[in-house]
Amino acid sequence: MTDIIQHAAETFMDVVPAIPSNADDDFATYEEYVPGCYAFMGSQGQSNLHHPDMIANPDGLQYAAKYHEQTALALLNALNHHESFERD
Repeated sequence: MTDIIQHAAETFMDVVPAIPSNADDDFATYEEYVPGCYAFMGSQGQSNLHHPDMIANPDGLQYAAKYHEQTALALLNALNHHESFERD
């Protein structure tokens, strides 16, 4: 799943390895039941995520919207071709 999403994102934006992080939420709990991957969108903001001072750069929002659209289409295409997202 991560490879499909990364390839789809690389067609229109730079993808860089993320710095390892706990990401401050319970996403890993969801992944115990459903395969998934985590992506960070940079907006060159000055505050941490989930901080009241966090302001997203509006110019970056176009990439976040396109990321969600293109990766959803790529995953649907993979499912239509009967690719499996099972863990090894």
